[in-house]
Amino acid sequence: MQKLFLIYAATILVFLVGCSKGSVASQKSEEISGDEVEHEEIKGSQQQLEEDRLAEEPKEEVQNKQNDKDTISVEKVEELITYAAINYDDWLINVDIKNKEIIVEIDLAPHNSLEPKSLAITSYSQASDELLKYDGWNHLTITYINIGTIRMNKSEAETNELGKDYFPADKIKKNLK
Repeated sequence: MQKLFLIYAATILVFLVGCSKGSVASQKSEEISGDEVEHEEIKGSQQQLEEDRLAEEPKEEVQNKQNDKDTISVEKVEELITYAAINYDDWLINVDIKNKEIIVEIDLAPHNSLEPKSLAITSYSQASDELLKYDGWNHLTITYINIGTIRMNKSEAETNELGKDYFPADKIKKNLK
């Protein structure tokens, strides 16, 4: 009988603790929704400030900012190639832009299952896919140490069904010297 009483008391205790947690959760929910409203108000006022600032800027200045986004820089080329075209054990040796020509040197690490020329073609394809999104260049020349050099004119790019510009792999392969 004493065991039955203890089990009954424990069950009631668990039930009461569970009920009190529900009311705390309800209070927390109300606090969070209040914070969300405040956050949305701040976000809305920041957006309004940005719109006001843009309305005050001369249109020529806004156009220059847009052009800056589309024009490629040496730093941007380094970033894009590091991200898209080389692996952790490859080396980006040099990046330069001269007379609207992007000039890059890369030392590709050997790969167990791919030939060096295939690695170069893949790397060039990946780099050019990213670089074709930017203006400010006409030629892309990438020299792969101990493999060869690939040089293509931006006008040789084609557009896929998704509207993305790319150099076809067969053209890249033909240009590998």
